[in-house]
Amino acid sequence: MQRYLKRAKELESEIVENRRKIHQFGGIGFDIQETSDFVFEKLQSYGLHPQRMCGTGIVCTIGSGGKTILLRADMDALPIQEDTGLPFACQNGTAHACGHDMHTAMLLAAAKMLSETQDELKGTVKLMFQPAEEALKGATAMMEAGVLENPKVDAAFAIHVTTGHENFPTGSIQYVRGVAFGACDMFRITVKGKECHGAYPCRGIDPINIGSRIVTATQELVSMELPATEEAVITFGKFHSGEASNIIPSEAVLDGTIRTLSKEARTLLKTRFKEIVEQTAATFRGQAIVEYPLETGFCITDPDLFDQLKPTLCALAGEEMVQQIAPVNGSEDFGPISEIIPTVYVWMGAGTPSEGYPEKVHSPRTKFSESVLPLGAAIHATVAVNWLAQNA
Repeated sequence: MQRYLKRAKELESEIVENRRKIHQFGGIGFDIQETSDFVFEKLQSYGLHPQRMCGTGIVCTIGSGGKTILLRADMDALPIQEDTGLPFACQNGTAHACGHDMHTAMLLAAAKMLSETQDELKGTVKLMFQPAEEALKGATAMMEAGVLENPKVDAAFAIHVTTGHENFPTGSIQYVRGVAFGACDMFRITVKGKECHGAYPCRGIDPINIGSRIVTATQELVSMELPATEEAVITFGKFHSGEASNIIPSEAVLDGTIRTLSKEARTLLKTRFKEIVEQTAATFRGQAIVEYPLETGFCITDPDLFDQLKPTLCALAGEEMVQQIAPVNGSEDFGPISEIIPTVYVWMGAGTPSEGYPEKVHSPRTKFSESVLPLGAAIHATVAVNWLAQNA
């Protein structure tokens, strides 16, 4: 059980070097060519045969025949200016503030270790290096391009690092049985009004007034219409209207998200949200159009698959370091895969405030402890080898 952990520790300096290189590349969405090229060339140097998918996505298989387990790492960064002060900080206006550079470096190391022992595999390991996770588009694009076929994937596994939480010790593994990440439905509301001079609002229909009332009215949906046992959140992140201070504009656009942890809550909120938005606009003589330009489902940890993998996680991280937690209301692009393939998705603690990592993910100042990189690589490799052996 410790074989790959020992080897990963021998490779630690290489894993750290790879992580720092990827960190400097940054890049967002599918626009991560430098990272993609780096990963592709590394896989080739390990004697493997990677293939391009969806432009900057990469798929690579190790072993052959038998069952197939998919290991996934996301590769994209966030569109924020890094402010960590690290000597390898990204300088192009993007930042790996969600740890995807860590994920990619860990899976690369796992690929190297598995390539060294591929003759012993009791099946096939498929590596999925995915772009555009933050945009919630990459996994679906790679699914549509056939990432789950040839060979057909039977199980999937992914790790996400986290930092800035005192209750998530460095090197710990957190899991949820069932829905781990909630669904995220991104909405756009276009409010149609009537333009007029600001001195005579009675001659127009004010979309800003309507939009403001929509924000207020929809915030009561969670507290007043969902059971107290349900968790959900409606967030408005963007409200744009008008170009001049003395003109009531003809239109306002509001963007945001609805995040839910159950199908029932998701259906209810999306239905009632649309009704309230449209009726509020009509009350004030306007019109509102509700669209959902991007909808991402739940990311689910399969309980039976987790029961198979848990002994491996406990053996590598320590039984006391494998902790069950509550579902997370954030969203994860691996969700579409987890809805059709048995999947285990876990978090790994990578720095606590008392250790000098006070910032949580998605901050310009987010940092991660590189000490967990060998552990993450070993978990990927050992999970794959053990699951294949158990299901040969």
